[in-house]
Amino acid sequence: MLDNPKLNQQEVIIPPGGLILLFSDGLNESVNTKSEEFGIERVRKELVHLRHLGANQICGGLWETASSFCGNANIQDDFTVVVAKRYPI
Repeated sequence: MLDNPKLNQQEVIIPPGGLILLFSDGLNESVNTKSEEFGIERVRKELVHLRHLGANQICGGLWETASSFCGNANIQDDFTVVVAKRYPI
């Protein structure tokens, strides 16, 4: 651990009904048996498809979609997804 790390702090306000997706490169760089990457565009499309679900379900859905895309190819990297969702009032 660093004793006094220098951090750049930013504030983001999630609007009601909005969400934030944070993910490691293991998601978008997952490859299938044809050596095609899952890619940012597939992440975006899947997020649009899943956005009405709860945060935990979105994470699970992204995992399922990426795993299905990879098929029998070995996943080479770790895969971390964090979703923060603000529900409408």
